[in-house]
Amino acid sequence: MDAILFLLIMLAFLSVGKTVTRKIWSLDFASPAEEFVFSSALGSIIASVMVTGLVFTGLATSSACWALLVILLAPGLGFLKNLRQWEFKARPTFFPLSPLKTSIQVVLGVLVFLSLSLALAPAFATDALVYHLAVPKAYLEAGGIINLPNNVFSFYPQHTEMLYLFALAMGTDHLAQLTGLGIVFLLLIALHQYYRQKGSATYALLVPTVFLSTPAFFTVAYSAYVDLQAAAYIFMAFYAWENWKSRKQTGWFYMMVIFVGTALATKLTAL
Repeated sequence: MDAILFLLIMLAFLSVGKTVTRKIWSLDFASPAEEFVFSSALGSIIASVMVTGLVFTGLATSSACWALLVILLAPGLGFLKNLRQWEFKARPTFFPLSPLKTSIQVVLGVLVFLSLSLALAPAFATDALVYHLAVPKAYLEAGGIINLPNNVFSFYPQHTEMLYLFALAMGTDHLAQLTGLGIVFLLLIALHQYYRQKGSATYALLVPTVFLSTPAFFTVAYSAYVDLQAAAYIFMAFYAWENWKSRKQTGWFYMMVIFVGTALATKLTAL
């Protein structure tokens, strides 16, 4: 059930984010994957702001979060009229003739599978139990924001914790961990897309594979932490800045500013 809800949450991020990037800012994207990454990342920010509104108004309940999920998914129904906009172009990338390419794809696939499997394990990381999941659970139990004087971490920025609260309201710790992992996957896809444009399209998959295979990166990826989420928004800000310079669209500048602010709202050391 948590796996299905995870897909719905990511689809909700894409749905509301795509409404802004396409209908409001009319941004030009280099590829469907680039559109997916930026729209989903922006959608996660919009969802976090809306959950924060529920928390400060004392409406942080399970039913309210379910209703919010429906609201976030609703804009995407219009895009379903043209299925081609949602489809990634099918390319024969799997099992190419090159042994190196095949090895990279196999390693990356195994790492992604392990990350998803470990995210479905019970939460055990210290920071997740003390702060990243504990604070959202306290807010959810109280139905809104409350003072937690015995937990100094509750006074830190709470962007990702609001996404965890959103997930906890509809599922378990597993769903919260999967939601955080979803943002990490957006970072990996963004790295892949950036290297395709600036480096070598042939070996672009090597970049996310190297990052995910790093022990520190892999260990934190499936835990309910915020470090890699902050890294995701920082890189997306840099990516948006590059696109703003090259494509001369004001919407990319807005994206850059939003991602910078979100990185700070995710982790203060992002400064």
